[in-house]
Amino acid sequence: MNAVALSPTHSPLICNFPTTITLHRHPSFSSTVHLSKDRKKIGHSLGVTEKIQSSVMSKSMASPSLAPPLDSPGEDVSSQAIIFEPVREQGIDVLLLFFPGALTSPQAYFPLIKLVQNISAFRLWASILDPGERSLSSSMIEASIDGMITRAKERGFIPGELSISKIFIAGHSIGAWCARNIAKKRAEGFIEMGCFFDTNSDNLAQYPKPVLSLGGGLDGQLKLAGMANLACEIYIIEPEMGDFNTHAVKPVIIIPGMNHAQFSHGIPNKERGDLDADISIEQARSQAAEFISSFLTVHIKGQAETRELAFENLRKGVKKTHDLYKTFWEAIQNQEMQAKFWQLQIAGLQELTEENVVVIKHDYLDNFVYSKPWIDIKMKRIFVQVYLSSADKFGIIKNIWIKMKSYEAIQSIFQKSESQSKNVSAADLNADTFHRALSLTPEVFRRKFYECGKKLRFIEDLVVKSSGQDWIDSDVIMKPAEDGLDFVDVQSTVIITPVSGVASRFAGMHYMKILSVAKCMEWIMLDSFQ
Repeated sequence: MNAVALSPTHSPLICNFPTTITLHRHPSFSSTVHLSKDRKKIGHSLGVTEKIQSSVMSKSMASPSLAPPLDSPGEDVSSQAIIFEPVREQGIDVLLLFFPGALTSPQAYFPLIKLVQNISAFRLWASILDPGERSLSSSMIEASIDGMITRAKERGFIPGELSISKIFIAGHSIGAWCARNIAKKRAEGFIEMGCFFDTNSDNLAQYPKPVLSLGGGLDGQLKLAGMANLACEIYIIEPEMGDFNTHAVKPVIIIPGMNHAQFSHGIPNKERGDLDADISIEQARSQAAEFISSFLTVHIKGQAETRELAFENLRKGVKKTHDLYKTFWEAIQNQEMQAKFWQLQIAGLQELTEENVVVIKHDYLDNFVYSKPWIDIKMKRIFVQVYLSSADKFGIIKNIWIKMKSYEAIQSIFQKSESQSKNVSAADLNADTFHRALSLTPEVFRRKFYECGKKLRFIEDLVVKSSGQDWIDSDVIMKPAEDGLDFVDVQSTVIITPVSGVASRFAGMHYMKILSVAKCMEWIMLDSFQ
């Protein structure tokens, strides 16, 4: 078995890339032929894997952008809401309506709420809905919200001129997802924690109210890609939106080292993928509270004296998120970026460049299955076929299916100089892709990965000889090493056909399934710690 285990001192088998690159934001390069309509990103606004047994999930994963259905009247449980009176005697009254995550006691959020109250310059009231043994749903929130506001008024909350004035809605995990559509109608702004908008119909940029999106860098339930895509969505339109709208109206902030549970009790639910945090729960709550208070301050009328400092705090949080995760979201947006490089490595000829390779990207599997790579001798170009296997609900493509011409086929047509190599395997290309991902990953994440992340080992290719359908049905294999060593073995399936002795349509092919750079970056920053 030939294996490659990458470490800080390991040189990749093949690496002709510079340390950093500038990636296009658009999913396809200008030199890529993109067949059919654009691939829709498969996002999921839920951002959690909690087991919900209510109407929250009755629309199923097929409609992730829809709020939980309102097909039946919800139960008003506002009498069970827990009300926090302000800690300040002077200032503007503001009411924060908070909705907890699934299977999480409202009491778990008390420390965070109290921190926000203590650091805010206004009189912050808070009401946390307690669904009891029931499952939280949008219909329950809709039925309870008037009662929550009324009870706060009875305790002394002074409302504004309009029914939504000085009212903000916040939620964690499923609580945020259930409350999102309601916040559009019933609040001045919305705060989501451990939850995110997808990028199709449930669009953050088009949401009509200010939104603060807070996530943890080690949130294994939400997954980092969801928040990174959200940050990208706003970053791309920053020139049009302007500084204030980017950093204050739609701020997306990822708190490094924080996990999903630290918005509440801090105990990670590892069965659902959450990770151990790198920062204490006190640090996590403190940072989250600062951003929540800053967001509220910026959007409360009459808080001009403290708005500038609040805006600067949000701006720093957004900028840090961009600095740490920009290369990751760019890799997600350009997951087929290495296709030309892979064909050139297989070809092994110095005279060939990216100008000699054309990538045909397929959205539909049926079209890809019947496609074939070919060489246009007159144009001196190799046409390769690429299909991005189904993305997970956070937008990550695990592996890229690519149909290339084989070394022998290319040599028979283009050979004019000594070749660089003739035995490039999928294991080689996977190892190089991983090294590429390492070079794009910020040092802070690389360092932790080297210290305690599970390392990948790229083992000998599995050559499919039975049928093309078996290759189609296969996937890149990632499993714990069978020899007992502390590695995760990665193995790709390939098809290689001879240049003679078979029908010309099937001659000289080299098919592979290769890990995407985005999947490798996700492994380095998150999955290797599970």
